[in-house]
Amino acid sequence: MPIKVEIVTPERLLMSRDADMVTLPGESGQMGVMGGHAPLMTTLVTGEIILHANDDEQDALFVNGGIAEVRPDVVTILADVAERVDDIDIQRAEAARARAEASVAEAGGVASAPPVHVAALRRSQVRLRIARRRRPQPGSPQTN
Repeated sequence: MPIKVEIVTPERLLMSRDADMVTLPGESGQMGVMGGHAPLMTTLVTGEIILHANDDEQDALFVNGGIAEVRPDVVTILADVAERVDDIDIQRAEAARARAEASVAEAGGVASAPPVHVAALRRSQVRLRIARRRRPQPGSPQTN
């Protein structure tokens, strides 16, 4: 039984469609939700949302924080930041990761860097890893 998935950011309704299953990066780990699921709410962490369809069609999105409300017939995701993986510019993502790495290194490493710099580094690494896995660039290795 399909489940409706709505993904909302502070700027707009990013996606509204039916899926056979949605995979979410919850605070307690990855979770899969299908139609008829018991109601729950969860905090989302930095990671990947995947909407699955019967024919192996998938929509993938990067998410950085938010909450998900699960009801038997709909999953509503209120994301702090979300973007379709196909919309991620890999060169810009690499530049963001390089800036974050430089900020952390300048502060003396992860152990002594301000948490905001460490979070930016983690966010940029996850975003780039997801984009590369979903859309590998010619001549660059796939990362998982």
